Amino acid sequence: MNTRIKARPKELKVKPHPRGQDINQAQPPVKTMKGIGNGQERKHGFGRGGVMDLPKWMMKDPSLVAERLQEIRQRQAGQHAKSRQGKQELARAGIEQLFKGEGMTQDESEQVEALLETWHSYEARYRPALGAPRVSPSCRGHDAGDVHDTGDDRDARLERVTAEAVGACIDTLHYLERAAIGVHFRNKYVGVSVHRNPRIEDQHKAYQAAKEKLWPMLKRRGMVK
Repeated sequence: MNTRIKARPKELKVKPHPRGQDINQAQPPVKTMKGIGNGQERKHGFGRGGVMDLPKWMMKDPSLVAERLQEIRQRQAGQHAKSRQGKQELARAGIEQLFKGEGMTQDESEQVEALLETWHSYEARYRPALGAPRVSPSCRGHDAGDVHDTGDDRDARLERVTAEAVGACIDTLHYLERAAIGVHFRNKYVGVSVHRNPRIEDQHKAYQAAKEKLWPMLKRRGMVK
């Protein structure tokens, strides 16, 4: 009786991964966050529900998180100062310091005060766009130009451009100096010193320090004389 021997199936050979790893063992790249924690990169992913996993200290009080982030930025700035580009920036800043005055005069302080007041009044009038749009979809994006603009329209455009330029300078300040500016103008608006920040020991001193830092930035933009 003839018996047939079944041939053994050929084994599939898995080609090695170009990086020397098995294809089945290759893992997708893990995203990292720079500048968090001890200055090194930390791996993070997305947990349940697509929520990104963050360090525990970022879940605490926002003021403490802001202080921690400020310390991280200062540490990174110190590392940048030791680099070649950082040394060049320090040398350039030293040359600019030679041409900088010792302090602001009364007139210069009043100029910065007027610009900050323009910025605060513009920001205080901001309201989010709620409800249905006021423009038809067929006319959205249409620009009629400034043919029918009045003097009030030009003043509003000038105020908006000025406030945005001042706001860009304010964003570069320390968060306590930005808070000091906000507290000063809220008190100025109500006419009584009722607003305060518990993290600011001397409100007037912090506000004046913020104005002194804003002066050279505004001067480079040609907004003060």
